Amino acid sequence: MSAHSGIDGIGFSMLNKKICFIDIDDCVHDNLTIDSEVFKLMNSIGSYAEFSPSRDGIHIYCAGELDSYGSAPDDSRIEISAFDRSWATVTFDHIKTTPTTVKSSPNNLKRLCKEYNLAP
Repeated sequence: MSAHSGIDGIGFSMLNKKICFIDIDDCVHDNLTIDSEVFKLMNSIGSYAEFSPSRDGIHIYCAGELDSYGSAPDDSRIEISAFDRSWATVTFDHIKTTPTTVKSSPNNLKRLCKEYNLAP
């Protein structure tokens, strides 16, 4: 996306698609440095990831369905939400350490839901 385009991204719906959307907020800092815990989580999922429109968070897209979904409790170490059959804003601001395509990672998705107690 061009910085002069006047838009933050393109929204799309994942209804009837087996695509998960993981949204992690407030984890990107100066010089686009990603928190170490989030960086490890992002790379363990092993799928396409990009900076959010605000550039202070990340979005991860992966193939599959979640065992649970929703947001982590308020006392969670990181502000994370995960959804399938939802909608998302795509910025195309790819994080270079991640694949350029959407990949499947069912075991890591299960671990993510359990570890961060994701619930609607």
